[in-house]
Amino acid sequence: MMKKFGVTLSAVLLMVLSGCASAEEKRKELRQEFNSLYKLTIDGTGTAHSNFTTDASEPLEYHSIASGTYQPLQACDYIGNGKNKWVLKAFVVAPKSLTSQEVSERIDHMRQVWMDQGLEVRNVAGANEMAQIAVDTDSGLTMGYSVSPTNETINISSTCTADLDPDKQ
Repeated sequence: MMKKFGVTLSAVLLMVLSGCASAEEKRKELRQEFNSLYKLTIDGTGTAHSNFTTDASEPLEYHSIASGTYQPLQACDYIGNGKNKWVLKAFVVAPKSLTSQEVSERIDHMRQVWMDQGLEVRNVAGANEMAQIAVDTDSGLTMGYSVSPTNETINISSTCTADLDPDKQ
């Protein structure tokens, strides 16, 4: 799985940067990278998939993520003529009961999971026993992971772009 993410990311970057990918191929590759990074992070938590819920209190659609078919599109900017820009975006949370030491251990573990994939990890926040880290990919995805004594959250989003327009698919 870990090598697969690196290969997927490399293929996406090669096609996007070389300009040889059609808009449809770019959308497909971005969705694949989105799902691969999301799955890597969910699996990396060690938390049972069934413990995660969305910000709408819905169960996590793990099967769709694992199969690469999950595509949570949201309009993010109106560009005129009835058209919007779009973003792939997801957020999940799992309730926890953790000590400060366990919070630190979980952040360190996820940092290592991402670093093992060659991703550059940055610190985002750390206050009141909460810690947050994130990674950014060259294709415009940002993945955030945060842990506090009371919950664990994962959020991922792409850049806001007209290239994800569902009417073009």
